[in-house]
Amino acid sequence: MRAWLREEGGIGEMLAGECRFWIRQNLYTGPDSRQPDAYVDGLFFHAGCSHQLDQLVAAKGLPKSVTAHVHNRRDPELGQIEAWGTAGGNALMEYANGAPFSYAGTRAGHTGAFGWSGHWTFHGEDGDIRRDAGHLQLFQLGKTIEDVSLQDLHAGLIEDDRLQFDAFAQAIANGTDRDWMQDTTLGTWVLMEACNESARTHERVDVEAFAKKMLT
Repeated sequence: MRAWLREEGGIGEMLAGECRFWIRQNLYTGPDSRQPDAYVDGLFFHAGCSHQLDQLVAAKGLPKSVTAHVHNRRDPELGQIEAWGTAGGNALMEYANGAPFSYAGTRAGHTGAFGWSGHWTFHGEDGDIRRDAGHLQLFQLGKTIEDVSLQDLHAGLIEDDRLQFDAFAQAIANGTDRDWMQDTTLGTWVLMEACNESARTHERVDVEAFAKKMLT
């Protein structure tokens, strides 16, 4: 996805995009075993949406601004009891070229329509991308240019953890992708907090200005 967004032969300049994330997650598994997400405010954008925002930041970078809202969902059976901003949220982001990117997600749905990796579409000057978990398609001029099915989340996340730890080890030992890894990780955290800030204040947040305020 990152290559098709950034490199020659992909979609060219991005004009618009969207991501949907829709699952039903139980945060309550017993009288004394609620996950922190069930009682700490604002954790949807950190613990649910983060699984998609990190992919967006890694593939496309930070947007110029974001306007976000949270879902006021209550469901005791799922542990959605009283915390603000833990069930779901929507966000509209704008990139430097004016391209909008829309996000809609919930982990308190009545069904699980779209999993953790998200359902994505990107519209560009030269082509479009459609992605559903590990299935990715690139379209240009009404034709399917590439259609690939890759490994999505591995059972038990065993392979995912191995790849991540290997990448960390290479970054520490050899500096491989260290700057990119640091910048995208920090950028994801900034964007998650910018979404919460917008949802709390009901205002559009300038992401670059917000990052400077957070990091100084």
